[in-house]
Amino acid sequence: SDSEFVVVTGDMTHWGDADAYAAFSEQVVRLQMPVHLMVGNHDDTSAFAERFPDAPRDENGFVQQRFEAAGHHFILLDTKMPGTHAGAYCQQRCAWLERQLQETDGPVLLFMHHPPFKVGINAMDTIMLQDADAFHSVIAPYKQRIRHLFYGHVHRAIFGSWRGISHSCMRGLNHQVALEF
Repeated sequence: SDSEFVVVTGDMTHWGDADAYAAFSEQVVRLQMPVHLMVGNHDDTSAFAERFPDAPRDENGFVQQRFEAAGHHFILLDTKMPGTHAGAYCQQRCAWLERQLQETDGPVLLFMHHPPFKVGINAMDTIMLQDADAFHSVIAPYKQRIRHLFYGHVHRAIFGSWRGISHSCMRGLNHQVALEF
């Protein structure tokens, strides 16, 4: 394999049920490289934690982590907001991200589930990251070091630039959101 690792940006299941996580875990262990898992709006954090108890979490219990590889700092963010499909990045998570950016130097790659901007698909724009301005205020001072922002949620191939930061979303493996503008 030519990949050092895989990042799954969430939505490992549709309903967040234990059986679905069991099926997912049986398949993902077949990969020959390390796998870093993130939660999305279709995931259930408790059921996820039962199946993947070693998944890194921050001091507040959010499924977030930072690691270094290939000369970059990889920062994986937890944007899940319980009780809704919309995303959130509360003050606790913003403080954690601020520390990660302060403690590092060199290039950064950010990963999150919910995009912090509208993508033009109304159904997805209503459940995007709700704290986008607060999130941006944390990352803005480090913009020159942020090489790319990866996200999921939309399950469609999307590429562009947001406030001077390049971004992309890969297509979903089982379905894509309908392209209805």
